[in-house]
Amino acid sequence: MLHVASAVAKKIGDCPNLRVQAVGHTNGYARFMGFFRELGIPGEGDAAPPENHENYLPIQTLNLRQVRADAERRDLAPGQLIDRHTRSIARTLVRQNYGPLWETIQYALREIIRNAAEHSRCDNVLYCGQFWPTLNKVEVAIIDEGIGIGRSLQENPLVAGMDEFDTLRMSLKPGISGVRYPGAHYDERNVWANSGFGLYVVSELCRRGGSFTVLSGSSGICVSADGESRVVSSHAGTALRLVIDTSNLRSIAASLALIVAKGEQIAREQDIGGSSASGASKQVFD
Repeated sequence: MLHVASAVAKKIGDCPNLRVQAVGHTNGYARFMGFFRELGIPGEGDAAPPENHENYLPIQTLNLRQVRADAERRDLAPGQLIDRHTRSIARTLVRQNYGPLWETIQYALREIIRNAAEHSRCDNVLYCGQFWPTLNKVEVAIIDEGIGIGRSLQENPLVAGMDEFDTLRMSLKPGISGVRYPGAHYDERNVWANSGFGLYVVSELCRRGGSFTVLSGSSGICVSADGESRVVSSHAGTALRLVIDTSNLRSIAASLALIVAKGEQIAREQDIGGSSASGASKQVFD
């Protein structure tokens, strides 16, 4: 839904004389989730919520430009403000502010949105989600209109010469970053420094019974317990879809410890520039 809304909104922006209207719907799912409102169609504001609406998270916008400005003014890392914001998002979606489910959703949202704030060069990120308690499933979508993963990694010599799909595959490996690579300066003491572990850890969390899909440029990739598959895409920025199986969640701290340890071993064995995860990517915060 976010991907389609983004494409239609771009077309509207490119064609100022284009008239757009929504036809043949009432208070359906798309309207409640803010799909038509996101397109700026007059009269398409909030709709009556469906049954069990407390498990829905309609389309929201986070102003990354404001996050960066506030972080600089308060002498904080953008990730610290994003951490606080995603606590609220996770609580709204799963109706709790503690426990393995809340911790997992909050961590995944924080790392994805933090990546957008640090690398996308865009002003806003959009997100929405839904929680199906009886299906043990949470789905979250996040999208930006930034420079895309390929351009964000272009300074990294480890991806030099790769096509878009192979670059996407590399971005899911531990230690692959646009700012941390052989020869680049990196502050190991900075908890919030980007270490290139965020996408890897989140994709591994989703892989356990769910799935992780990322689109950027003309390529996309979906990973799950069954392996990975190629997706044809057309999105200049970055779009992500996280599906998390809630039936087997345990303490996020235990999961992170196992995933990060495995990732650091892979990074060392493959001689990837960043062989250790940042403090933020290793933990949730009290």
